[in-house]
Amino acid sequence: MIDRRLAVPYRYALFQIPDLVLLVLALTAAHHWWELPVFAAGWIVACWILKDIVLYPWLRVAYEAHDPGHSDRLTGSIAIVQQPLDPKGWVLVGGERWSAELLPDAAPVAEGARVRVVSVRGFTLAVEPLSDASTRPTQESNRPTRRANP
Repeated sequence: MIDRRLAVPYRYALFQIPDLVLLVLALTAAHHWWELPVFAAGWIVACWILKDIVLYPWLRVAYEAHDPGHSDRLTGSIAIVQQPLDPKGWVLVGGERWSAELLPDAAPVAEGARVRVVSVRGFTLAVEPLSDASTRPTQESNRPTRRANP
């Protein structure tokens, strides 16, 4: 088993192998067909590996194991309906647009109303309407926004 501290560097190195193999194959072909000097091919491979080492600090985050519960943090959040839910539609949660589906036996919800996220099923949020007063769209959500003239 790999130590957790070394998991990210190993993952990063393993993802670099295919492009390094392709580079070596291309340089071998260039040596065979165009007589590319071996020392030049070696320098190119060395620079390629150096590039991977230099870029690692910036790319490390992309290779870290992501928290599988990230979307579960949405549970309990309040969402604004962007497309009427009858029973499926779209909602806005924390500035992100999500596909949403009402819980069974829930009444349709109008655009601009607020709903609560009950669970996350893949890329779809299961939602329930808030109290009757909050499921009706607000006047502000139906009005276009106006900019004040300076």
